[in-house]
Amino acid sequence: APDLGKLQLTARGQGCNDPVGVCYAPIAHTVALTLPETTAGQSSAINSVTDLQQLLGVAASGPEFLAAEEAFRLEARSDRRDTLIAQFFVAPGYYLYRDKLRFEMLAGATLEEHALPPGVSKQDPYFGEVTIFPADFTAELPIVADAAASEVRLIAHFQGCAEQGICYPPAKKTLLISLPSIISDAAASENPNLSASAEAGNNTEPAKKEAVSTQALVGYLGAAFGTGLLLSFTPCVLPLIPILLGTIVGQSGAGRGRATALSVVYVLGTVATYAVIGAVAGATG
Repeated sequence: APDLGKLQLTARGQGCNDPVGVCYAPIAHTVALTLPETTAGQSSAINSVTDLQQLLGVAASGPEFLAAEEAFRLEARSDRRDTLIAQFFVAPGYYLYRDKLRFEMLAGATLEEHALPPGVSKQDPYFGEVTIFPADFTAELPIVADAAASEVRLIAHFQGCAEQGICYPPAKKTLLISLPSIISDAAASENPNLSASAEAGNNTEPAKKEAVSTQALVGYLGAAFGTGLLLSFTPCVLPLIPILLGTIVGQSGAGRGRATALSVVYVLGTVATYAVIGAVAGATG
């Protein structure tokens, strides 16, 4: 075999677009290659693509693509019985088509009308102007769960591509999701003690609140009275005691009734003054 030669490589193929439902005409590409010189002991046999790359001195530098389940990871949970949370984790360099994503319930609940996140606009080489999810996103799915259901089955249909130029076929994933537990009427009828204790607790709750409120009011009044009594012995109040006694006792011939009236007027005036000051202070912060 000569050290230098010509190699004519022809590749034929045909492809289809599964979502659209069409197949393209067969195509063929022919490339003329010049083979480099071979050294002694080097085989010129070409049995694989790797042999051809080595012979032509071309490195296998094509990108390595993730499997679909790694590129588009889906998780779902339920924090309430009327809502499912579906979260997609999209690997960097990959994206999901928004219009190819849909959910359905297999068992345990009915899926209500729901809206997907807005997504990002993209000029796609396969489908033109489309909306995609190039990063992680979350979708809230309202449901009506069956009364006796403790778990539901959610089916997600989706399709995505890699930025490097390949698209995955449409995929489907089924998830089993546990629902929060509730005490149903059937459970209450099977356990009368539970129902009776719950009803008794509901009946005693207002009485407990009323008793606590009464005790709190008595405590507040006692604390206010004690604080006011202690304030009567402060240095600011003590000088007023002789003046007050002189005013009340010094009313000669006025009688006990007038002395009592003067005392009441003094006390009420003091109370009203402090009440107004406290109200103004509380209102103005």
